[in-house]
Amino acid sequence: MIKQFEERYEDLVDLLCVCAKEGVQPIHARRYTELRTWFLASYRRVQPMLTRYLLQDVDSATVAEGQAVDPFVALFSPPVLDVLLHSEDVISHIQKTRKALAACVEDLRSTT
Repeated sequence: MIKQFEERYEDLVDLLCVCAKEGVQPIHARRYTELRTWFLASYRRVQPMLTRYLLQDVDSATVAEGQAVDPFVALFSPPVLDVLLHSEDVISHIQKTRKALAACVEDLRSTT
């Protein structure tokens, strides 16, 4: 499951980079909706593995709908792509999540 998560995560980050450079087109908004739907359904299965790699401080959390969420959730909680792109923490969340995911994948590889 972590491999599939990693692939979808990279798709999401690539999409965000393209949109930041070129602007959000309808095809991008549809792709974000597809990815968001997948993450909303799938993240809970990998969250326990990833959570331990995230810094557990106030900085690592963002508020979405009145609740603190981890940086991964912050990347797929906004229902609209434009909202995510214009959030002031999106780059920080990408950096934190990329680091956590890489550490998790590396640890899993070293134990198999």
